[in-house]
Amino acid sequence: MHQKTATIDTLPDDLREKVEQHVRAGEFASADDAIRQAILSQHERLELRRSIQEADAAFARGEGISGDQVFDEIRERSAQRRQQ
Repeated sequence: MHQKTATIDTLPDDLREKVEQHVRAGEFASADDAIRQAILSQHERLELRRSIQEADAAFARGEGISGDQVFDEIRERSAQRRQQ
């Protein structure tokens, strides 16, 4: 239990207050849960950013398809489903 308290105590005052507000609002069971979720969310954002960068690089190399082509395929599939 001491480690959980130490974790929040090491945060700057403004961040500690934000974490405590979220816990008081019932959004998280504890400060530890709030911090864990923040770290996981940041990790997910970084992974998404990397995926987008990889896709952009692949498209720049001539790989992949254009957005117009994607939407054309979606419209075609949608029309086919409506006919079924």
